[in-house]
Amino acid sequence: MLFFSFFVSCFTLIVIHNCLSKNVSVEKEIISQNDPIYLQYFRNNATKNDPIVRDVLYETEDTGRFYSRKCERNPCQNGGICTEEENGFKCICLSPYFGNTCDEDPCSSNPCENGGECQIEWEKFKCICKTPFTGDRCERDLCTPNPCENEGKCSIDGDHFNCTCVYPFSGDTCEIGPCFPNPCQNDGECEVNGDGFKCTCESPFIGDTCEKEFCSPNPCLNNGTCTYDEKKFECSCIFPFHGIICDKDPCTPNPCLNDGICENDGEQFKCRCLHPFYGAKCENAVGFKSISKGHRCKLEPM
Repeated sequence: MLFFSFFVSCFTLIVIHNCLSKNVSVEKEIISQNDPIYLQYFRNNATKNDPIVRDVLYETEDTGRFYSRKCERNPCQNGGICTEEENGFKCICLSPYFGNTCDEDPCSSNPCENGGECQIEWEKFKCICKTPFTGDRCERDLCTPNPCENEGKCSIDGDHFNCTCVYPFSGDTCEIGPCFPNPCQNDGECEVNGDGFKCTCESPFIGDTCEKEFCSPNPCLNNGTCTYDEKKFECSCIFPFHGIICDKDPCTPNPCLNDGICENDGEQFKCRCLHPFYGAKCENAVGFKSISKGHRCKLEPM
């Protein structure tokens, strides 16, 4: 009885004065070993719910003994170091391990796809890929991304790939078609059009393959000057010429009748008539009257 009173007083004193958990734990372990009766005190639900006792002690299932804190049975795996904290414990993990209890490593989540084997290299992982897969995570195969151009369909054949091309394309990767090599000259842009092609030309080039230039060769006649914008050319004509390509003047078409020769006279024309014709347009003849028929006339005696 005297021993029991001493025990109660000692334990109460330790709890009230917030003694170190180590002291409480040692005291309880000694008592539990000496007299199993007192062990029931620590197994009592009310005692277990005591925040001080619950934080300081726990009982093992194999021996029934009490130990201080959770770091007594190190919860940190893979050589991790356990440190006590106010509300529990913290694991300091050795590389390459991490997680609350150092139970994870770079390969824990199995980052390698398509049956790749994960290997740890320092704090990182490396994937050993099965054929035909490649990539940091074995996420790519020979058809990813699709090497076949122009909507070709890719299929894997061992450690090679084959492209099934859509007409009119051909080649190992369906790269050959109406626009390869580019038939459009002068930086023209080629577009597949059915089984042919269509060129979109850069100004000032024109033509099926952008081979022509608006002003080369010069479309303006009679020494006219050619200029152009993005869609068309324009001729600046020398007087008295006019027209889209400077092909017209007062003598075009020839206004002189009866094979008269037309000469430009400023903005007007002048006819030089052949004998026996005369008149502004060589429409008359000496000793005859003329009946005009187009650019020629029929002569009849007067």
